[in-house]
Amino acid sequence: MSSSNRDPKRKNDDRDEKPISPPPVKRKVQSTTTKDAVSSFFKPTSQKPPEPLTWSERAVNENTPTSLIVGKYVPQGTPTAPNDAVPAAPKKTRIAAFDLDWTLVKSASGKKFVYDAGDWKWWHPNVPVMLKKLHQEQEFNIVIISNQGAIQLHPDRKAPSALRGRLDSWKEKIASILRQLDIPVTLYAATQFDNYRKPRTGIGFADNIGILFLTPEEYFLDEEPREYIRSFEPEDYVNTASVNDTAGSWSTGAWN
Repeated sequence: MSSSNRDPKRKNDDRDEKPISPPPVKRKVQSTTTKDAVSSFFKPTSQKPPEPLTWSERAVNENTPTSLIVGKYVPQGTPTAPNDAVPAAPKKTRIAAFDLDWTLVKSASGKKFVYDAGDWKWWHPNVPVMLKKLHQEQEFNIVIISNQGAIQLHPDRKAPSALRGRLDSWKEKIASILRQLDIPVTLYAATQFDNYRKPRTGIGFADNIGILFLTPEEYFLDEEPREYIRSFEPEDYVNTASVNDTAGSWSTGAWN
């Protein structure tokens, strides 16, 4: 059995001489809040610029509850109206109207029906480019017309919270889409099976009023028309008297 002649005290001294790691330094988290955001927070409401997206609701008549959601987006910096309170989008005389889901946007997840505010992407990269060109170069007003039957403007208080929260989630989704597009847009969304709902003519529907109608593939991708079989006949939803009164104001997909 061998024994060590090394001094135990010397061993402890060697241990004491080893470098000791300093305590970890706490990293300062960089704030993402800008000075402009802080300034805007403390600024009086009367001095803040108007919100770019405003919402309102409409009813088919005065005896029925509201069923149509109207969203109006006007980018920041747009010249203001005479009262200096509400932005006024440039007045243009022609209107290009589009459906929303699976025409301008689609779900990022691939699901057909989604209610997550962040689950969306452009139907095709051409979409925002062509919409901006329509407005900025060809002087069209951009209008979006959509059926949103899963949204309830007046849900029962006992309805599941997920159902009652769909309206807010949907509005967040629309706000995200329009902020990214950032041109003046008016959106109409029908939430009930009344005269506002496509293909009825409460808002306007191209094929049953006699204006130019193109599919997303034809317009955004410049594809040739494809043969298809209708699942319904749009003319069945037309009020003949109202069409005769307005048909003359439509031409080649635009309101003049």
